[in-house]
Amino acid sequence: MKIHEINPIGWANVSAIVTTLLTFIMLLLVMLFGGILASLLEFAIPVGDMTGGAATLVIVPIIYGLVTWVFALIGSLIINLALKWIGGLEIYVSYE
Repeated sequence: MKIHEINPIGWANVSAIVTTLLTFIMLLLVMLFGGILASLLEFAIPVGDMTGGAATLVIVPIIYGLVTWVFALIGSLIINLALKWIGGLEIYVSYE
């Protein structure tokens, strides 16, 4: 099997979705463990002050996803150029 070209938009979409989901999960874990640690250290934060964290949980993954989309698009265009120069990329697949 030989890869001669990849779809830049498709690759950018997949990369952005994966990055957005992973960023959301990581931020959720950081906030969860941060909250647990803060409660153990008796460093309680009033509920009104946590709105910045909630906004961060929504906005940061979206920004990361958009930035990843742009760079994945550029990267896939570079990959396509390189694949044209070298005549494709051979991949050996086993069907077992």
